[in-house]
Amino acid sequence: MFAAWVTGSHTAKADELYPELNAVSLQQAIKRAELLKPGREKLFQYLTIGYQYVYRCNENVLDSAQLFINKAHKLCSATGDKQGSLETDILFAAMKFMGQQNAIAEKQIHTVVAECRRQGYTRLEGVALYTHGAFLDIKERFQYYHKAVALLEKAGDKYGTAFLYKSIAELYFFQPAVKNQDAGIKTALQALEVYKTIKGHNLHYIYYRLADFCHRRSRYADAITYGLLDLNELKTATDTSDYADAYFRVADSYRLVEDTLQAFHYYKLALASARSQQNTSLIYHIAFMGAEAYVRAHLPEKALLFYLQTAKGVEPESDDEKLGSAQFLTRCYVRLQQYEKAEKHCKEMIAIDEAIDKAKPTHVRSSYHNNTAFQAGEFYLATKQLVKARFYFEKFLADDKINNVASRNAIQGHLYKIDSLEGNYLGALQHFQAAKILADTMLDEAKSRQIIAFQTLYGVQQKDLQLKLKEEEIKVLDQQNRLDQQNSKMQEDKLMQASLLAQRNSAELKLKEKSIGLLNQQTTLQQAAIRNKELQRNIIIGTAVALLLLLMLVWILFTNKRRSNRELKVQQAEISYANKSLQQLVEEKEWLLKEVHHRVKNNLQMVISLLESQSSHLHNDAFEAMQKGRNRIYTISLIHQKLYQSNELKTIDMSCFIPELVKHLKECFDAGSHICFRLDIVPMESDVAIALPLGLIINEAVTNSLKYAFKNRQTGEITILLHRCEKQQYRLVIADNGTGIPAQALQKAESMGMKLIRGLSSQIDAALTIENSDGAKITLTLENARNHDYFNS
Repeated sequence: MFAAWVTGSHTAKADELYPELNAVSLQQAIKRAELLKPGREKLFQYLTIGYQYVYRCNENVLDSAQLFINKAHKLCSATGDKQGSLETDILFAAMKFMGQQNAIAEKQIHTVVAECRRQGYTRLEGVALYTHGAFLDIKERFQYYHKAVALLEKAGDKYGTAFLYKSIAELYFFQPAVKNQDAGIKTALQALEVYKTIKGHNLHYIYYRLADFCHRRSRYADAITYGLLDLNELKTATDTSDYADAYFRVADSYRLVEDTLQAFHYYKLALASARSQQNTSLIYHIAFMGAEAYVRAHLPEKALLFYLQTAKGVEPESDDEKLGSAQFLTRCYVRLQQYEKAEKHCKEMIAIDEAIDKAKPTHVRSSYHNNTAFQAGEFYLATKQLVKARFYFEKFLADDKINNVASRNAIQGHLYKIDSLEGNYLGALQHFQAAKILADTMLDEAKSRQIIAFQTLYGVQQKDLQLKLKEEEIKVLDQQNRLDQQNSKMQEDKLMQASLLAQRNSAELKLKEKSIGLLNQQTTLQQAAIRNKELQRNIIIGTAVALLLLLMLVWILFTNKRRSNRELKVQQAEISYANKSLQQLVEEKEWLLKEVHHRVKNNLQMVISLLESQSSHLHNDAFEAMQKGRNRIYTISLIHQKLYQSNELKTIDMSCFIPELVKHLKECFDAGSHICFRLDIVPMESDVAIALPLGLIINEAVTNSLKYAFKNRQTGEITILLHRCEKQQYRLVIADNGTGIPAQALQKAESMGMKLIRGLSSQIDAALTIENSDGAKITLTLENARNHDYFNS
């Protein structure tokens, strides 16, 4: 890789290689490079652009990198810049490494190193070794970086030296051995010391890494100190995206020294920052670690509430996070004695653990995986499932890689209880003794942790005190600087006063020389002043007249508008009154129309009653004709009843009308239970002009079926269907499973009922079909075009 300090430019952002450019900035840099005069600045632009194409672009654009490297080579040849040529060769070698042309790249790097040694370019030799090392394995990379940092330190390149120390510390950070972590802390501190000597350099990243190192080594006091210093540096940074991680790191360090108050203070700050960045992974970890702090304080209710509220709407992403969530919820619900919920999460935990067990080898499992057996054993012990509890506890103890003394002590205590309950007193005694030994070990560790906690608290307080003293020293120095500046300013003021005095004397001489000329001009100026006063007076008078005319015009417009508003209000009042009158008339009309329908229905009921009383004296055909007439009148009466009962006076709901009509006919003919009616009526709002003929047709068809279709039969079925066929087309089917209509009756249609059906069908422009199909079947189809004015469905 190729650092910004290669060209001696420190315009790059801290801890970046070349300045990071987006697509727009890259195009602007290309245009700016072409406008610059040949020199170091133009070379820096070319190398910056080439660096973007080598390292930062998402696509394979090494051809573009080659173009700007060639331009840099030509520029160095034209200006005779030997160092610039070597810098360009280093970037060329990096491009070849990225293009997997390692042989060419290594040859180029060796050539550059040899030339730097021959010319005495110590700094560039270090840069070349750093660039080469970046593409080697970890062992060789350490060697090359150490050689490079020694050369840069010898050359006096502070930025490069600090950058290399930081890079070496990064290599140590990803080597988990304890000695590597200690070496990483030492190297990071070396980088910090050099960075402090560079004016204006932001130390956020180096403090960030030191806090991570100390956290890993359980040096929580130092982790808190460096974390707070990191937060202080972030206040001066323009990028706020690292705030959430910084707050979380400090909070977790306070949690581990059991300073719960401070831990939750920083957890809340981390949570607010993470939510503003929509960092769901960090939100989940804050929820989990904050809840763990409550669990440590034996507050499972608060732990569960904090976890559920904080993690609301945030799902664990990885399998390890899902396993950790299930383990935590199992533990909380067990402690809250909510065993049904605990069982659900326990089963989920075991299933996830088994899936991870199949997918991952043992050496890459997380700490969550080792905790599954412990949590499962505690759940089964709490629910008195002793066999399962013993199985999971022994599974935990069988894993030699788990060195958690507290968990092993708890399990020995649980096994002591299980053996006691099962009557195995010898085994119980053995587990009790093992638990006692582990408890003594835990007590020693607790004392050590308490000492560390006190040391941590003392260390933090000392660090805070040192920071405050440094701030006070800075304030005193600032005040001293201000006093020095004020003294300098006073001396400058005295010199300025002397200079002004000399200038004033010179000016007085010049004024005396000009006094005669001024006296001569005075008369002219007085005359001009008189003319100006007259002009001003005329302007004032004209302005006053114009303002008066403008006020009059505004008054006229105002009075006209007020008059128009009054007239408009009067018109609005008249229109409102007319609307109310019309609304009242409409309501009266609707009421009268309902009353008319009601009276018509009552009159038709009276006629039906008269026909019923008359029919009691009639027999045979006369009685039958009277009954048919009564049913037809009832159909018409039912239409009027539905009209005055509904809010809509123009249409009839056929899905209510047809069942009521059928019920009446069934009662009239005493069909009882031997005739079954099957109705399938879709909701249909029909105009009265359609509903009345349809009702009469249904009356005739059902009456004929009840009278003639089931002679000499015990049972029968009459079907009435009303379906929508197309958008505005309906089909009415009336069928029975009786004897059917005689063929002669189908052809001639001389009966009163058949004539009535055909006439009514023609009246409403419906297509009528009468046939025998396992009985009589009458079908009416009301076409869209012919019935457009009748339906509103």
